Amino acid sequence: MEWFPVFLNLRNRLALIVGGGEVAMRKGLAMREAGARLRVVAPTIAPELAAAAAECHRRPATADDLAPDVDLVVLATDATEVQAELQRLARDRRIWCNRCDEPETSDFTTGSVCERPPVIAAVMSSGCPGLSRLLKQRIAGVITPAVADLARLLVEVRPRVKARFPTQHERAAFFRRWTTEDVVRRAETEGLTTLRGELLAALT
Repeated sequence: MEWFPVFLNLRNRLALIVGGGEVAMRKGLAMREAGARLRVVAPTIAPELAAAAAECHRRPATADDLAPDVDLVVLATDATEVQAELQRLARDRRIWCNRCDEPETSDFTTGSVCERPPVIAAVMSSGCPGLSRLLKQRIAGVITPAVADLARLLVEVRPRVKARFPTQHERAAFFRRWTTEDVVRRAETEGLTTLRGELLAALT
């Protein structure tokens, strides 16, 4: 396996965004939505990205921007030499780096993301973005509104499940009973009202 798939908890983490254009904005806004604090450094910064950032520095990035408080960095400029040098420095300082112009050299990459809260799916195809987009579209067809509704219901009752069943094995078995194709079909045809009642009854 060339890449290890992982979802990062970015709440209150500091992400350094080097660049202020469309790519920087797309990556930065997604990180901000996930709870990260953004420090943006670029001579010109898109207004929407600037509004989402905790800090904006309208100037070229320097080595000093890779400060000890930075948790990860996104390099999204058009300057290849600048990108390469900042990437080298980030690795020297053990800061995870996403280099947008050469994603295959990055420490992490985001891939194509399909989000149907609270469900998030991401796919990458190792340098074939067209295939990633196609797979994203297919995944979106699987995560129907009923699936997302069921996911929200299961997230809602999760504290009760933890309180009702003391072991991880028991909790996993409970969730398996409520995450089958039959349950999804019922969510699609009956809605969640009946399912919610049955699920809550099973927790009493």
